[in-house]
Parts: sequence; C-alpha cells; structure tokens
Amino acid sequence: MRERVGSIALLQVQRRRLKGSGVYDPAPLVTSERLLLTREGVLAARDGGWVIDAHHASHPQRTRWSPHATVSIGFTSHYRKISARFGNQPLGIAGENIVIETDRIWTLDELAPGLVFDIADSNVELSGLRIAQPCVPFTRFLTGRPDATAGELQEELAFLESGTRGFVTAMEHLEFPTEIRLGGEVWLA
Repeated sequence: MRERVGSIALLQVQRRRLKGSGVYDPAPLVTSERLLLTREGVLAARDGGWVIDAHHASHPQRTRWSPHATVSIGFTSHYRKISARFGNQPLGIAGENIVIETDRIWTLDELAPGLVFDIADSNVELSGLRIAQPCVPFTRFLTGRPDATAGELQEELAFLESGTRGFVTAMEHLEFPTEIRLGGEVWLA
C-alpha cells in the first residue's frame, strides 16, 4: 500500500529567473492550474497557451541548463516552518514548480523512493530527489537584509538546508510530456 503524501496545492513557473545581481525578485512567478512536465523542464498553462519555466532547456533567456534539476518541489508544512522563523511567507515564494499540501515535514531520506503523481488515466513518478540548496539572495529576501553577506547568513542558510527550502529532480526518464493538475494526489513511490 502506497503512503499518501498529500495533494497539489500550487503549480507555478518562473517566467524568468528570480535572482539576478544578488537580488531575489518573486515577480516573475506565474501560477497555473496545470503544469506540463517534459524531459527538458516545465511549462504552465496560461491564457490559452503555455508559459515556459526559466529552468527549461528551451527558455529564451536561459544562461545554463541542468538536466538534473528540471523541476522543483516544496511542501506547505515546510512553508509553515519557514514562516515561523522568518514571518509569514506566501506559498510558493521560493519558486518551486509544485507545492504539495501536507502536515508532515518531509526529509530527503523519506522521499528517497520518489513521488508518484496521479493523473487522469495513469500516474507519473519523479525519483532521485535532491535538496534544493538555499541561495544567499533568497535568504536575504526572507530576512529583509539585502546587504547581508553569506557569512552573516550562515545560521539562516543552515536552517533552510536539509529540504526545508525544497527539493529538485530530473525528468529525463519521461517518455512523453505529462500534465499534472492542481488538487492532484501525490504518493510515495
């Protein structure tokens, strides 16, 4: 019997990268009710078309592409933990593509089997999750200290590690594009 993780609470893409010149700006986040998962990255359904994520291989402003980090995943429970430390933070402010509603704080070891997303007539599995390392610009944003150095933020960066900030993985195993929807169920593989 599979263990239920939760349901999809938020789907989004980054129209462009959120950090530039050491400054974190969440303005390019675009939410959607549907995401298209592909080997090259994520697209969001919006206004009758598709918005390509900044981490997608075909994004026009992409400066580098990592086939090992084409989708990012967070959890509502982790957002509650972040908000308890840094003050109320909007769901998805860290830029994850998928945020899952759950009361549990998930660790990398617990997610080692991977995640299975139920879709209309099948499911899609994402495995090989890795910790999304927190960056200095995002940590500055959370703390409200835009000029803080990495050294000055060591305690905050350590707090965000171990998956609190979220997880990333690859989708190179996908044989064809797969659509997931807001509210979809998510299980441990």
